[in-house]
Amino acid sequence: MAIRIALGTKEILCFIKGTISILDKGSKQYELWRRCDFMVTSWILNSISKDLMDGFIYTALARDLWLEVIERFEECNGPMIYQLHRKISLIAQDNVFVSVYFTRLKRLWDELGSMETLPPCSCGASKVIDEINNKKKLMQFLMGMNNVYGAIRD
Repeated sequence: MAIRIALGTKEILCFIKGTISILDKGSKQYELWRRCDFMVTSWILNSISKDLMDGFIYTALARDLWLEVIERFEECNGPMIYQLHRKISLIAQDNVFVSVYFTRLKRLWDELGSMETLPPCSCGASKVIDEINNKKKLMQFLMGMNNVYGAIRD
């Protein structure tokens, strides 16, 4: 996700989306295009663990590299989703301020939400599901709060 944001701010997300045409070597703009493609490739490679980078280093274009990364890692969301659910179920306020506790929990919820997305619909079901999920989040938040807040929680 961070790489998409970085590339989006530089207005070069088109290199990984494949919406920019590959220029011919004879084109006047080829060197500029190639330099941008190298830069995007470099950003992607730098976002990959050094231990895994060797498996991607010889990919020719940023778009091809991006597709290779997606193909290799996108299907691994199951264990990541499990880990996030586990972290969320175990998180508690402990000895931190409520705002810090909430921020930690919100980060986990947001990360999980980016992996578990609902398909778009026009029937209104997704709005109802969002409301149910928000109630569950509230319950999780309250359950993790210190006993000092018992009166507020109850």
